[in-house]
Amino acid sequence: MTALSCKTFGMVRARYGVAFGFSHLTVNPTIWDEVFSLATFEIPVWDDLRLDAVNALPSIGTAIVLAYASLETFIARVLDDLAVRSSIPPTLWS
Repeated sequence: MTALSCKTFGMVRARYGVAFGFSHLTVNPTIWDEVFSLATFEIPVWDDLRLDAVNALPSIGTAIVLAYASLETFIARVLDDLAVRSSIPPTLWS
């Protein structure tokens, strides 16, 4: 190398580096069994209607009708669950 090239390489203009990391998750038998218990999970009707409303966009009319149907179904389900737990007479709920 010549003296000129040594001076050029003697200065550092930039340094580059790459940061990386990794993590792991230990799955014990209890967690594994709970994951497989989700196989019997059934999506509530109101949530399915809500997802359909989101997917219906940009068709505003269809999305609004599906969103209202989802809301009405959700309210009916919650009221039915509350009626069972309430001390109010069943005839009043119906």
